[in-house]
Amino acid sequence: MSLILVAKTNALIVYEGRRIVVKGKITTAHEDHPIVRAHPDLWEPQKIDFSTASSEPVSAPVETATAAPGERRSVSSARTTRRGPRTKGDDDK
Repeated sequence: MSLILVAKTNALIVYEGRRIVVKGKITTAHEDHPIVRAHPDLWEPQKIDFSTASSEPVSAPVETATAAPGERRSVSSARTTRRGPRTKGDDDK
């Protein structure tokens, strides 16, 4: 497996007779691609933000919003009040 490189900066290059727009920090190429060999100063190794080789988890565990079948959860019931609809001036009390 070859290393993935990313363009360091924006550039307009000619490759196989065609003009190619290379966008810095966006355009990627494998290190063994001819476009990299033709313009080696344009590329740098891609930085990986989330690697499976690290000791940190790739994603955080997802909490379920509802209980699974047969699962019991201890949840207190909602409090009910006997107040009527809000009226103007309720915040003044």
